[in-house]
Amino acid sequence: MVGLPARTRDHQERDDPRVVPFSSLLRHVLAATAFAGFDGNGDLDVRLEAREGKTWVVWEDSAAHLAWCELLPGGTWSAPAFEPVSGPEDEEAARLRIKFQILR
Repeated sequence: MVGLPARTRDHQERDDPRVVPFSSLLRHVLAATAFAGFDGNGDLDVRLEAREGKTWVVWEDSAAHLAWCELLPGGTWSAPAFEPVSGPEDEEAARLRIKFQILR
């Protein structure tokens, strides 16, 4: 299961890398997957990123896709979207493709 705390830092703090991004232990479930990760140990390499006033999370969803959700205005998360990946050697390139989709 991919989940994040329910509350994030407020908009003015979003671009300050010194601010801890979460202020609550409540969680939002963004998605569920049975995939064990590219390394097979259950680590989905979940990454929360924030750039240019946008926040998103990316994780390994299957051997063929990375999944991602974007934090929308109002504090809700988008439905998961998927980026094709041809295995662990393509993972970083796929994360960059997701980043460029979000920031365009």
